[in-house]
Amino acid sequence: MQNIRQIFLKLVAAVICCNASVQAVYHSNFEMASVDHIKKAHGSHLFKFGTEFSFAKASTTGYDADANQVNALQIYTQTESARNMLIDPNYLQTLSSNSTADFVDGLDWSLWGLPVGLGSNWGDMKVTGKVKQASSTMWGRVLLDYGTIPGQFFMGIAMPICSANVDDVAWVDQTDATADGARNRVWVSNLTSKIEDYVQAAGGLNIRSWSKRGLGDARMYFGWGNSYARGEGAVSKIDVHASIGLSIPTGYQKDPDCAFSIPFGQDGSWGVPLNLGYNIVFGDNLKLSANTEIMWLSAKTKDYRLKTDLSQTDYLILTKGKATKKPGVTWNFDLQALYKCSDSCNLSLTHNLISHQKDVLSAIPDCYDLDIVNSLKSLQGYMSQDLTVRADFEGRYGADTKDTEGNEINFSVFYTIPLSGEQTVKSSIIGGELHFSF
Repeated sequence: MQNIRQIFLKLVAAVICCNASVQAVYHSNFEMASVDHIKKAHGSHLFKFGTEFSFAKASTTGYDADANQVNALQIYTQTESARNMLIDPNYLQTLSSNSTADFVDGLDWSLWGLPVGLGSNWGDMKVTGKVKQASSTMWGRVLLDYGTIPGQFFMGIAMPICSANVDDVAWVDQTDATADGARNRVWVSNLTSKIEDYVQAAGGLNIRSWSKRGLGDARMYFGWGNSYARGEGAVSKIDVHASIGLSIPTGYQKDPDCAFSIPFGQDGSWGVPLNLGYNIVFGDNLKLSANTEIMWLSAKTKDYRLKTDLSQTDYLILTKGKATKKPGVTWNFDLQALYKCSDSCNLSLTHNLISHQKDVLSAIPDCYDLDIVNSLKSLQGYMSQDLTVRADFEGRYGADTKDTEGNEINFSVFYTIPLSGEQTVKSSIIGGELHFSF
């Protein structure tokens, strides 16, 4: 019992004293490094803990649904429609009579249709901006003894904290102010030229720059690993590991009143991640690894921005209502090659693929059409592929006759190169990690 208590206190101390981690998910390639610390399950050390810091440089690049490179804020559509945001057959939104916004005669909701003689780009807005994210991922892992059962059982925890910014946001009107005479000049003067003020007054929606720091989703996991030595042939050893966990919605959730806000985690959903992987060791210097993580998420009921017409665009949705979102399954695949340069230095190359399936909204108010609501581009899922180059440096200390292995310190640096994606923001990522084994 005393040993169990000491182990628990060490784990708690690691969580409290170390820098907490970060996960900011904006349909981006910037993810919490949960897979890496789960893969560190092997070795005879009773306890491991570490922290990893990552920084994604300001990104102006994203990929749309057709895998074309676009601005970071154009991953859903090239232009946002100020005209079509006014389509509201149920008149759920009106311009407040006590609004301080200075709109000439307000705007007549019945006049959303295309003015005579004007091209189809009337009311279109082109939006651009930059996305910046940083993280410091802390994790801890302890071995558990189950007697005669082969292999090693382990329990771990990760506590995230996030920092994210969406800045340099610019809304550019695509409307020709002279194409339809006096009528069009009124619309330009009172809608498209004042788009930020109008959406705030009419729908309580903020489409300006956004920034936030706070907790991400905590994660706990329980797993098993084992090594199988081979005496002959090119393969000297095979390591396998598996774990199941719980993702806890402790993170900041997306604000439906801020168009560009980023949820720090799974946006209020509980998650169950299942992780499976193996390493094949060739001789003393080469190791090939494969790892798969599947994340199932629970449904979440809260306020969402709801489309009222198929032509509306994701960032300009004025109506809001309570609905239930069932997130799609997230798949995370890793393939890694690691070369041991010396007793203290390893170099590795990792290909990562993340795929998130379509989310579905249900239990919406009676006045909405379910098919229209679920046509939001941001619900359609995303994909990301990246390549990471990593250098690990190891050192040992405190070895004696009772513990020939000694304690271990590990420092690593890495650089992630974005390859491709669909409906995802892409950044080059630099970072480092420091962890200890006792």
